Amino acid sequence: LAVVCDGMGGHEAGEIASRLAPETIVRRFETDDGDPLTLLTRAVQAANRAIFEAAERNRKLQGMGTTVTALLLRGGHAYGAHVGDSRTYLVRNGDIFAMTEDHSAVMELVRRGVISREEARHHPEKNVISRALGSHRDVQVTGWPQPFAVLPGDAFLLCSDGLYDLVEDAVLL
Repeated sequence: LAVVCDGMGGHEAGEIASRLAPETIVRRFETDDGDPLTLLTRAVQAANRAIFEAAERNRKLQGMGTTVTALLLRGGHAYGAHVGDSRTYLVRNGDIFAMTEDHSAVMELVRRGVISREEARHHPEKNVISRALGSHRDVQVTGWPQPFAVLPGDAFLLCSDGLYDLVEDAVLL
């Protein structure tokens, strides 16, 4: 299980949210067993609730949240789930593939064909996300619809916008 989170909502609050999320996700895996995709999705939802409830208990933390991308490798298969704009990439046979799609207004413009992916990289609102853990009591988690077989030599890169905003995909190889 690998998890990357990128906090938001001010230094202290973002730091707390991005710490609570992976702690909660890992704890769920230590106590639950079952279908990996269902477990991953429920663990991310539990992290959302933990962050939301912590902010409800402490006014200083209101507005905190975090993005998350999570990868589970089990039985030779990969399972993924994410919320926000942290990403999972697959590096296979010298190529890099984005395995997640950002939850952002700019990515919605790309999906609708209004702007290109290259224009999205430099759009002034590229970091405005439409979904994050902790911003609402419930969150829609995007999980891969099916696991896929992991091949020998495959590598995964989980990262936040702090990396992919600065480095072109080709350089990540």
